Amino acid sequence: MASFLTAAFAALGESSIGGAIVRILIAYGISRLINGSQNSNSPTTPIDKGVRLQLSPDTTNPIPLVYGSTYLGAKVTDGQITDANQTMWYCLTIAESSDGTRLSDGASIVNNIEEIYMNNNRVVLQSDGVTVDYVYTQDPSGTKSVDKNANGLVKIYLFNNGSGSPVLPTDHVSGATVPTADARTLMPGWTNDSRMTNLTFALVKLTYNNSKGITSLPTFQFKVSNNVYQPGDAIYDYLTRPISGAGLSSTQIDTDSLTALNTYSDQEVTYIDPITFQPDTLIRYKINGLIDPSKKIFDNLQQLANASGSFINYDIT
Repeated sequence: MASFLTAAFAALGESSIGGAIVRILIAYGISRLINGSQNSNSPTTPIDKGVRLQLSPDTTNPIPLVYGSTYLGAKVTDGQITDANQTMWYCLTIAESSDGTRLSDGASIVNNIEEIYMNNNRVVLQSDGVTVDYVYTQDPSGTKSVDKNANGLVKIYLFNNGSGSPVLPTDHVSGATVPTADARTLMPGWTNDSRMTNLTFALVKLTYNNSKGITSLPTFQFKVSNNVYQPGDAIYDYLTRPISGAGLSSTQIDTDSLTALNTYSDQEVTYIDPITFQPDTLIRYKINGLIDPSKKIFDNLQQLANASGSFINYDIT
């Protein structure tokens, strides 16, 4: 190597072009040395330099509302790569949370993250409440297919209604402890102003491992639920939400009609089970699903009304 570089300098001298060629030759010689290539016939071992990612920004990023219970993905709202491309952090914003109350009883509205899925496999966290232990799929007979490749390499920090509110998934292992770390101290580049107010979100930390298949952000889904499942409560909450809803005050809403809708919806009705062909009962109407804030407010109100056999009326004055 030394004689190779000396000969290169002697031949090219100090001209600018020569200096550039020398740098190319030096880089070439060093790369051959690092890769352990002794001659043209010997195999080379490529160096794993981690992964380079480019995230496509979504300039709108509409964050959905959840009423009742549903499964949904998440929006990538931030991403940071650290430790020489070996550690990847992502902020996955799941849904809008609320600091409001229900019309029916004044109870605080609370989102719950019940289950986590990674590449369509159910995630089981370790007792620290953040580290992935394993993922699994389950066939109809109940047999599990367990995959432990993500063990210790993926951490999922869950937060509800702000960066300072860490939570456990509802479906957690026995004895799991609620994490105490603030999202603003975990996510690289975040400051005290990164409050994530009124948002349910997850921070995902990936440790790069090519042999285990941990090289990029997997597809995540979450089962999220809250205590707003009565139609009147859902419509009232959406009418009064200041950001993604109509932002009306309670004095502008006919709350008596929404209370009557709740009462009607809670009544049990009899139906014939399509499998057993036997009569059974269920609650007449419940709201379970998403509201897309990128749609018009009145269209979303109509969707809620249609799901409960009712309609929206308003006084234009």
